[in-house]
Amino acid sequence: MATWRNIAASETDPDSPVTSTLVVALAENPIALAEGASGAQRIMGEAAARAEEGAAGSLPVVAIAAADTYELDGGFVTTPGTTSTMSTIDVVAISYVNKSYTGSARFKATQSVSDPIRTSTLLIYKNNVLLASWNTSTSADRSFDVTLAFDDVIEWRHRIDVVAGVNSVVSNIAVSADDGYVIQNLYRLATS
Repeated sequence: MATWRNIAASETDPDSPVTSTLVVALAENPIALAEGASGAQRIMGEAAARAEEGAAGSLPVVAIAAADTYELDGGFVTTPGTTSTMSTIDVVAISYVNKSYTGSARFKATQSVSDPIRTSTLLIYKNNVLLASWNTSTSADRSFDVTLAFDDVIEWRHRIDVVAGVNSVVSNIAVSADDGYVIQNLYRLATS
C-alpha cells in the first residue's frame, strides 16, 4: 500500500526546487488516495468504481474461491427476472454477468412450489449451458459452485411441471465466496 504525504504549498511554488521527496509524493499520492491510505482524502460519488463500466470492468479482477464466507454485492452486472412463475417453459429468475472475478463462486437459491401436488424444477446455467437441475414438490435450499471467467453469464431458471394455477418460486438468491466486492455507500451531490 502506498503512503500518503501532504504536499506543502511552498513545495509547489514556481521558484521551489524539485526534490526527490516531492516527486515520490507526487507518484505515490494518487495510489494512496485510491487505496484509502491513512491521511488521504476519500473518493466520493462519481469517482468510485462500478462493475458495469469498461471493457474489463472498472473494478480490478480478483481471484476468489467458492465459500460461504462473504455474500457478494459487486463485481457482477445483475439483471432480475421472474422469481415466481406458472410457466412450464424455463423462466429466468436472475442473470449475472461476471465483470470482476476469476476462480469460482457459490450460487445459492431456495426453490419452492405453492402446492405440494406439483413439481418445481430449478436449473443453473453458465453461458447457456446447463450445469445442474433439481426438482422438488416442497421447499429446498440449493447451491452450486461455478468456475468464473470474465463476461461469463450465470442464470437461475425455473419452471412448474403442469399448468394448474401453481407457482414455482425462487427466493433467497445469493452469491458467495472467500472474498469479493461488497457495496459500500458513497456520497455525491444530488446535482452531480
